[in-house]
Amino acid sequence: MEDMANSNKDTGGSAASKRVDEQLDLLESSRGLTAEEVRELEQQEMVIRQENLTVSTAKKLFNKDNITGESTEDQIKRSRRELKERRAQEKRTKELEKIGKDLLGPNGHVRVVLVGKTGAGKSHLGGNLLRTYVFKFVTTSMSVTKQCKFEERRLDDATNLLVVDTPGLFDTRVPNEQTSKEIVRSIALAAPGPHIFIFVISVVRFTPEEADTVNMLLEMFGEDVIKHIIVVFTRKDNLDSFDSPKDFILNSTPVLLNLLERCRYRFAFINNKANADKLQADVDGILDLMYKTIGENKGDYYTNDAYQKADEAI
Repeated sequence: MEDMANSNKDTGGSAASKRVDEQLDLLESSRGLTAEEVRELEQQEMVIRQENLTVSTAKKLFNKDNITGESTEDQIKRSRRELKERRAQEKRTKELEKIGKDLLGPNGHVRVVLVGKTGAGKSHLGGNLLRTYVFKFVTTSMSVTKQCKFEERRLDDATNLLVVDTPGLFDTRVPNEQTSKEIVRSIALAAPGPHIFIFVISVVRFTPEEADTVNMLLEMFGEDVIKHIIVVFTRKDNLDSFDSPKDFILNSTPVLLNLLERCRYRFAFINNKANADKLQADVDGILDLMYKTIGENKGDYYTNDAYQKADEAI
């Protein structure tokens, strides 16, 4: 019996290891460029250098400063990021269309709710997904300090990204029960329902509070939420203290491993304070994961029925 138990444990571990590898490969693939994209970038670089040569000549003739204040290399880096972002979004759209047309509904919204412990980096992550740090504040029955925030931006001509930032749990200034009620009611901001819940967890040591946060959020939203969950680990730079991202995942606490297993190892990493190139690569990986999850769910979102059940439970 003991041998059988060990065998099952090894099999389970091998399956988890395989799923982690698959997800890490998916995150890495979002960083690459196709040969066609490389050629397009080279052409853009030639155009930028030629334009700068023309500007430089004009400056000498008219003794005027470059009003943009951006060097040729900075312009090329920005051009590379813009092309990569555009191409990445085109790929997401095409992959989603293979599964079904109009999975995002008539208005083309990708609706996302950020949840997690106070200090995990939710608001910073939301700002990076939106490319802005200005959230709209919504007045509720709660006090101003416990308001939910939302903002949106265009991903392409047909799609908007809507992000709802919720109050953090385990804020010493606010009882968790009060915060929980506000989080559940914040779902109305993502009506008719969010496609994605991002559980934001820091790479730093997984504390008992973090474990309680996971359990509270699952209890808050019910079992229906699992298929909409992705986990985003902030403070990616702290992975340096581990042998590898895989080592960090597989040696996590049982509570976190259980969550990752239940949500089919949908996870990503981000360093919210990285430079523009690395930050975009992290954001692209998260957006890829969002679209993949929406495709797996055939466009289904967390419904009002599920929300009402969760609200009644609270």
